[in-house]
Amino acid sequence: MQKMKMPIITSVIVIALIAAGLGMGTFAYFSDKETTDPAITFTAGNMEISLGTLHSDPVDLSNMQPGDTVTGSLHVKNTGTLDGYLYGRSRYTVIVGPDLAAVLTVTSWTDPDGTITPLITLQALVAQTGVTLSGYGGTWMPYGLLQVNQGADFGITIHFEETAGNEYQVSSIDMVFDILLHGQNVS
Repeated sequence: MQKMKMPIITSVIVIALIAAGLGMGTFAYFSDKETTDPAITFTAGNMEISLGTLHSDPVDLSNMQPGDTVTGSLHVKNTGTLDGYLYGRSRYTVIVGPDLAAVLTVTSWTDPDGTITPLITLQALVAQTGVTLSGYGGTWMPYGLLQVNQGADFGITIHFEETAGNEYQVSSIDMVFDILLHGQNVS
């Protein structure tokens, strides 16, 4: 009986394989493939500001005497491809003599938002509390959003106080105004 079952099992297996082969040939698998043309390009934007020339009247800041006042302005423009937040800070270094920044009072402003700092000494302006921007050291004053192709004017008036005494003769400091366009509003 064993011998008889073997040819039957073999026949069933052969028929199943033939049927499977015929079935595979009758099934159709439809597919389609498309590729974007042209390719999709991702480009990171940039932040770039341009600084105009510092305009002051009078231009010569040497030989100042107590009672003198100097007003200047600086135009800043966002020439990049991304909007950014504008920040500024003042720094100075004493070159000769006592700290002249103690007797220089400063009023500063910025346009478009019209932010005005009160009349304070340069020492106090530099020491003002602002925001800390990671990777940029020091304290920065926020001035608001500066959109692509938008400009802003920074203005400053520096007054040499009348009460400055003889100890300030031939004193000298170097002042630097840093302007930063940053991608985040940290204020």
